[in-house]
Amino acid sequence: MTKLQIRFTGVWMLLFAALLVTGCSKSDVEGEKDDLQGYIKVTVDGEQLHMPYLAKMEEKENQTWNLNALTTGSGNSLKGKKGFTINIRDAKGALSVKTYKLDDGSCRMSASFTEFLDDVPNTYHWTASTGSALSGDSFTLTIISIENGIAKGKFSGKLRVTSSGNLETFREVKSGEFLFPYKKK
Repeated sequence: MTKLQIRFTGVWMLLFAALLVTGCSKSDVEGEKDDLQGYIKVTVDGEQLHMPYLAKMEEKENQTWNLNALTTGSGNSLKGKKGFTINIRDAKGALSVKTYKLDDGSCRMSASFTEFLDDVPNTYHWTASTGSALSGDSFTLTIISIENGIAKGKFSGKLRVTSSGNLETFREVKSGEFLFPYKKK
């Protein structure tokens, strides 16, 4: 991974963390599940995670889509929470119902799994990204449907560590699925 890609991923994660700290109130965390707008469900190294909080799918500049979600936790603290972020841009323009693979030319994509250690935020990251100089990472995302304002899909892959510490080199991502309101700019 180039220094620019690492910085880009770091900036996204810091922005995501800032949104979490400022946008999450006690009522958000303890609120009714019926009020939730989207989610990511995923199994990371055998641990099943449900990420319904602050779940968003939004279009950024240049038809790049950003999907974010966070696990539950207590109050406004990030400590102990886990997040998943996917950024994707179809090589031909608008996202469509199809399968995207990390380095097959169909898209530019990055996927990151983050563990929040405290509220600073000190974090551990594992990432896969298009054109990465790191070997062994992989990621596949399938858009199953985009209809009635809802995007539904699935994903899987192998994410490589991009933070320091005595960490596993890879995290295996299986059975990933998402459901988000979809509104084009």
